[in-house]
Amino acid sequence: MTLPTGQDGGATDASSPPRAALEALETKYLSLVRLRATRDETRPFDLAGVKPTLKALAAAFPGCLRELDRLRLSELERRHTEVRQALAGGAALPWMLWMWEFHTWLGAALALKQGRPLPQEIPLTAEFRDAVRRPPRGRLVPLVIEVVAQRLGVPADELATTLFPPRRAAGPPPPRGG
Repeated sequence: MTLPTGQDGGATDASSPPRAALEALETKYLSLVRLRATRDETRPFDLAGVKPTLKALAAAFPGCLRELDRLRLSELERRHTEVRQALAGGAALPWMLWMWEFHTWLGAALALKQGRPLPQEIPLTAEFRDAVRRPPRGRLVPLVIEVVAQRLGVPADELATTLFPPRRAAGPPPPRGG
């Protein structure tokens, strides 16, 4: 797929997201950490009580409920800490830009699919618009993963498994080796 480059709200030729994006990601991860901790500690979990929060998160960060569903609390906490460190002057890690681009492009795809105005100014090719109308296997997420991977020059499988690691069996998290 041929994709546009340049001044588009994404970060085609930058290696980290803009500060406003990092601030938004910090807010998102704080919310996800709180939701996941509550879900893990509360049986039965009161979904109705958090539905407005979930809807607001999904609207602001399309695809983020996939993180809440798939990631352990420890991983959400790690991501939150890393974003906070980047905001405090540390290095922004590649996954932060990848995630920001994922949210941006999934938001654009959903807006196109639902006939809503685009959430921000991003130039879309006719090819992208057509792909959104008829996404591979009827799913937008794999299409968006491909788009973001191509834009950023990252293998799509690496991007997908970094952002949304496969679910693991219950139990202690695997050791983090270097």
